[in-house]
Amino acid sequence: MEKKKDYKISKILCFLLLSFSIIISLSPPTSDYGFKELLHLFYLKLQNQNTPENLKLAELILIQVRLPRLLTTSLFAASLGTAGVLSQGLFRNTLASPS
Repeated sequence: MEKKKDYKISKILCFLLLSFSIIISLSPPTSDYGFKELLHLFYLKLQNQNTPENLKLAELILIQVRLPRLLTTSLFAASLGTAGVLSQGLFRNTLASPS
């Protein structure tokens, strides 16, 4: 029983780091729009309402450029992890085993 470790804190820290990196990747660094405007834009999109004129550029940046890029890289990273797990299970590399 001593060998089994509790990874609850590690899981929470990984989740917080992932959430923080998603927020940072969606926030526009060089435009005049802040986090409040981005949340308002997400809210309008979820409610299926029209975007006001002052947020049209933010909508273009966020919805058509950054969000697809974020989703594509997340899918790519998940597929790399899955490929690693599958190849580890298939080839049973003893150098890369956790023990």
